[in-house]
Amino acid sequence: MTPTGPTSYLEDIEGLRGEAAGHLRTRRVTLRASGPEDEPFLTRVFASTRPAELALLAWSAEQQAEFVGSQSRFQRRAYAERHPGCAFEIVLVDGMPVGRLFLAREASELRVVDIALLAEFRGAGIGTQLLRRILDEAADRGVAVCLEVDLGNPASRLYERLGFAVEASTELQLSMRWTPAGATQEKTAS
Repeated sequence: MTPTGPTSYLEDIEGLRGEAAGHLRTRRVTLRASGPEDEPFLTRVFASTRPAELALLAWSAEQQAEFVGSQSRFQRRAYAERHPGCAFEIVLVDGMPVGRLFLAREASELRVVDIALLAEFRGAGIGTQLLRRILDEAADRGVAVCLEVDLGNPASRLYERLGFAVEASTELQLSMRWTPAGATQEKTAS
């Protein structure tokens, strides 16, 4: 970084990544609603969650970019159809976009529809901060928090540490649920 600030987005990322490991608690993690101007960023986050799949494609960079863009848009449309009223938000660290959070606030539960951070920001406590805020909101409302996670996704360990329990599993995913202490089953049932 230069004395007057970063000279590029990449330097800004490098500065945050270098500081994130030991000092993230002093960083400000916020959310803002996503808009059409966020499409390139959301596509980048989507791609960052699928490096293994993309590596298998013997396509040009242009073909991969078109494919990833269309899949990212399709995913958000599918989420919106399944969860009307879902909040599609951009995760910011000190004002810089680093990920996405799609959260459905339903009467009987909060559903983490999707949470993803760019690879360089994973493991730095950002997801933990976001999830603790969601758990606090759910506890205040007396409702459960539900989510699905792909088998083998390292985030499942975080969810377990935060008190999520596996409710069901398939060959591909785990369905997990966190229930606040003292909540009744009727109130937190989906």
